[in-house]
Amino acid sequence: MISLEEKVGLPIKLIDNKLIFFGDFSYESFAARTLEEMRPVLYDKTITAPELCYYMYRGISFFSDTRLFREKEVSYDITMLPGKKFGKECAKTFGHFHPSVGYLTYPEVYEVILGKALFLFEGFRTGSVVVKAEEGDKVVVPPFFGHVLINSAKDVLVTGNLVANNFKNYYEHYKRIGGAMYFKVGKKFVANPNHPNAAKPIEKLRQINAKEVSELGLLKKAPLYASFVENPDAFNFLHYPEPYKKVLAGYLDQQKSSR
Repeated sequence: MISLEEKVGLPIKLIDNKLIFFGDFSYESFAARTLEEMRPVLYDKTITAPELCYYMYRGISFFSDTRLFREKEVSYDITMLPGKKFGKECAKTFGHFHPSVGYLTYPEVYEVILGKALFLFEGFRTGSVVVKAEEGDKVVVPPFFGHVLINSAKDVLVTGNLVANNFKNYYEHYKRIGGAMYFKVGKKFVANPNHPNAAKPIEKLRQINAKEVSELGLLKKAPLYASFVENPDAFNFLHYPEPYKKVLAGYLDQQKSSR
């Protein structure tokens, strides 16, 4: 059993690779992504296990905070990604883009609650970049970037995220081309031959570390849920990214990782 309360600020425990919720709070929906749902984006589309690939808890809040989240049209979600390989490929999420809001697309913010994560970003007009994140790290999804969450470890990965809840994710891009630009197979990234930009050499895949974004109040020591409840207006960029576009776009402008 692992208590996640200190890490996330919510009374949640990990017991036998299952999240158990305690106290006066709830979540709006739960979903488990099945192997059949994931098959279109897998490196090996013939595998037969695992039957369930990852788990999503959406709209989490204390009862006392539910009204605030609804008024702000923001959702706090948790994703649990077990450390089970999909054949030779590392465990991952399906991947998605966000729709437009004004001249940009909706951003999103993640935190790593337990484990280590790789975030594989893919731009509409640019190549891919990998962000390495550890427990407590915050990761910004800038406008115009799709993203896939990867667990390359043997242990479970638990992440939280804050996102506007007035839109639906766009999965069709990843489904249509059979996955992201790259697959994480063992210790290497392998190019997706069906991707229109797959001819670019693998050396072009940048790998960088997660970083704090003080301009957005995203600090390693501060859990996302508590940060939002204490100062919800600090997260207005989730709905109105235009005034913050330079800060959001700059998140991925870093040097190569040293981790």
